[in-house]
Amino acid sequence: MNISAWAIRRPTPIILLFVVLMLLGIFGYRGLGANEWPDVDFPTIVVEVQRAGAAPAELETEVTRHVEDALVGIGRGGLDGGAGGPDRDL
Repeated sequence: MNISAWAIRRPTPIILLFVVLMLLGIFGYRGLGANEWPDVDFPTIVVEVQRAGAAPAELETEVTRHVEDALVGIGRGGLDGGAGGPDRDL
């Protein structure tokens, strides 16, 4: 006697098993406790370079590009992206 023939002749245990599994799944899903806005901290590197008396264009060509090139090798796979340039607000 195989299980499929038994399940066709006696569907009640299969239906009860299905209902129990569905209820367990619903209770398990409700108990997950997922947040809509979880706290995620992305790794960030901030490098501040100051050069007294330098113009913004000079900082960009002589300092910022060299710093960016040096930072490319950081981490396992390097940096995914970066933005650099002179900040005139300082």
